[in-house]
Amino acid sequence: MVENQTAGTDSRQNSEIAALRRDLSFSYRLHIPQDAGSETLILLHGSAADETTLMPLAMAAAPRARLVAVRGRIVQDGDLRWFRRITPTQFDQASIRAETDSFERFIDELIALHTLEPASVAFIGYSNGANLVTSTMLLHPGVIRRAVLLRAMPVLDRVPGCRLVGRTCADDNRSQRRHLCAFRAIACQTAATTSCRCRCAHGSRRS
Repeated sequence: MVENQTAGTDSRQNSEIAALRRDLSFSYRLHIPQDAGSETLILLHGSAADETTLMPLAMAAAPRARLVAVRGRIVQDGDLRWFRRITPTQFDQASIRAETDSFERFIDELIALHTLEPASVAFIGYSNGANLVTSTMLLHPGVIRRAVLLRAMPVLDRVPGCRLVGRTCADDNRSQRRHLCAFRAIACQTAATTSCRCRCAHGSRRS
């Protein structure tokens, strides 16, 4: 289902914006440039915003990238969120895990429906959206390979251990000379765990 609507203040800043799609477990907007390359950016907004918030930034930073702007499903105090909070620094752990599990399934659905190449997909999350990306990286290792986390904070009360040994640049799209293991390490550090160890082909190590 595709819904022609705008949502929130950010939508009104764009004269042309992709329609809201409801054909998967999370609502989202799909923007495909005319000269689209292979890169896909999946955008996760912060609290009290909507799925369009990061679209202008992503369009400017990566004009040839496909954009998938996803909308958080939780509405709390009239605001869109990715999971429920109890206080500004305490979060509903059951909500985090339920929404993280659903988002992991959404990623698989999205890749299958739109024939995306996983190695060319990157996630950009802001605030509450970054926290969902981090939680997904920790609870479902390997699902998210590349991520940019903006203003993330620890949200999981119990952080699972994770092993990052053996991931190298060669494991990914050869055109992307990046260390994906480094993004996983960032996520672990954000979640305040010290159980992660990362060694890449160049001998660098994070702990």
